[in-house]
Amino acid sequence: METPLDIPGTQQVRPFHFFDAQHQPTRCDLVVHPAHGWAIATELPQSGHAGINQCPHTLAAKICGEYDVDPAALVLLVRYAYPAADSYFVVRFIQGDRDLFDGFTFLGPSREPLDPDQVAELLAQLTAGEEPRATFRAVQMLVLSQRSKK
Repeated sequence: METPLDIPGTQQVRPFHFFDAQHQPTRCDLVVHPAHGWAIATELPQSGHAGINQCPHTLAAKICGEYDVDPAALVLLVRYAYPAADSYFVVRFIQGDRDLFDGFTFLGPSREPLDPDQVAELLAQLTAGEEPRATFRAVQMLVLSQRSKK
């Protein structure tokens, strides 16, 4: 079976360096497809570094800035590959966009676990060269119900 690394346009960075929320250096392994806007960050044994779950907003900002990914199109998956478990999560934000200084800001991070069937389906889409479905995007557009004004 093909892997996301076999897809033309995919880049792998081992390790990918970025800063955590306290501006301390941290790292992960990264597979990114800039043209399709998706990235898979694999947590590394941290040994003194913050884990991905403690700084997804800085990770997302660095990916968008370094690979010219539109924040509205970003799909960010986090993989925890440990001997006892191999799990994937979709990272979500309540907001993400360019900031005043031409960088990127993401707010309100959360993680949504993917079950093995979702992972298999998503990896099949990616290895087929398809873009991930919009439902996997990190920043979801909020649909607000309109209230009638009194």
